[in-house]
Amino acid sequence: MHHDGHSTTWLAAAAMLVVALVAAPAQAQVQAPTRFGAHAGIWEDGSNPLVGLELLTPISENWFFNPSFDFVSADHANLYILSADAHFDLDVARPTLLWVGGGAALIIRDSDWPHGSGTDTDLGLDVLAGAGFTTASGLIPYVQAKAVLADDSSAVLTLGLRF
Repeated sequence: MHHDGHSTTWLAAAAMLVVALVAAPAQAQVQAPTRFGAHAGIWEDGSNPLVGLELLTPISENWFFNPSFDFVSADHANLYILSADAHFDLDVARPTLLWVGGGAALIIRDSDWPHGSGTDTDLGLDVLAGAGFTTASGLIPYVQAKAVLADDSSAVLTLGLRF
């Protein structure tokens, strides 16, 4: 699914917008608050640092829309990843939280090689699982593992905080 050009970007952006529009009306019926979060971790083999921001919006009692933006500083390239993920909270005793999910990813690679540079766009599929807990103050620290299935598939491990 490796593509150059703007049509791929527009297609991925349109798909993410549709998911957001479908999730928005459902939020009015759910009591859980929308949360923001920040996370940091490793991309691929553990040598590339990742930082990101996210939004967690309830869709229904156990389903959440969880879009995120990540930046990865890799060898001779920077990656910008926009993910439109959703996850399902498993039924476990609170304050423990366990979830599984997935979604779409738009990966933009900005390369800077000695023999040339350029921008590359790729679409991917995210598959994820995470665990966290709700603190007495309402903060949610968590750990999440994600596989990004694309032309240049990668594994991601993050530690984050939702507030």
